[in-house]
Amino acid sequence: MLGWPAAVSGPLEQLRVALHGPTAACHEQHAAPGSFAATVEALARARAEGRRTTVASWITRSTCRSLVGLVELLAGHGVAAWVVVWPRVHDPAGPAVARTVSRLGIAVPHALRAVDRAIRRGSLPVAVVGVPSCVLGPFAAYGLRVGSAGVYPAACEGCPSRSGCPGVDPWYLERFGAQELRPVPAVPLVKRADAVTRALATAASELEAIV
Repeated sequence: MLGWPAAVSGPLEQLRVALHGPTAACHEQHAAPGSFAATVEALARARAEGRRTTVASWITRSTCRSLVGLVELLAGHGVAAWVVVWPRVHDPAGPAVARTVSRLGIAVPHALRAVDRAIRRGSLPVAVVGVPSCVLGPFAAYGLRVGSAGVYPAACEGCPSRSGCPGVDPWYLERFGAQELRPVPAVPLVKRADAVTRALATAASELEAIV
């Protein structure tokens, strides 16, 4: 995962970067100071040099409303694929969790506005990682399961979508409960080229735990 131009060197054909919002103020809530300008420069360099770029973005309390504004920036830099990712939490008991991670039902609808805009844009393949299928609603086909699954509370019993659903982390259930979860019909996932799916999954998995 490359975040600044100093790391962009050598015969790289593909580039993966983390970009969490369309402005420095938004992005740098989850990244180092100065990294927004450096990351955008890396995108521009990658496009000029013919490299395919995949971008990964966190869905957080701070960024969810700004993700829709990121679509045009990514499309304008010729980004090949974009994945929006529900946070992985290193320390559920840490004080930063409450400031960073909200309920799925609060943050995800804003992220799905961004997913919808990317779909309508037509040139930016998009996927969502870490969000249960039932919370994705009409965008469940854009879910992508990466890594091991979380847990499935009683509300998930018998759900037709369970085999492809990431479930939720135990800390989430302890903090928020399972009221947002429910069985939903399974839907066919969006078909993508294998190389695009691999790039999306790799970019999502390379994001470190957010707090």
